[in-house]
Amino acid sequence: MSEPKYTRDLLTRTAVEATSMVDLMRKLGAPMGSGPRRYLSKRLQHYGIDISHFREDPLPERERRSYPEALLREAAAHTMNCSGSDGGSIP
Repeated sequence: MSEPKYTRDLLTRTAVEATSMVDLMRKLGAPMGSGPRRYLSKRLQHYGIDISHFREDPLPERERRSYPEALLREAAAHTMNCSGSDGGSIP
């Protein structure tokens, strides 16, 4: 089994210095998203690491993305082709 990226020691040392989950994520170089935030929260809880000093800090706003209609149509067509010959139902 491989060594976890966020070890108990690393999380413990970083949590002491951090002021919030977002600050912890920045210090760890973790992606700023709800998935990594949830994962790290669960790891902290699993290890019993004290974060009572953390303040509520929302994730930074992300740039909204929009895609051209042609690109969306191409992606949808590719998805339909990959799903099989039964009209797109999943086995």
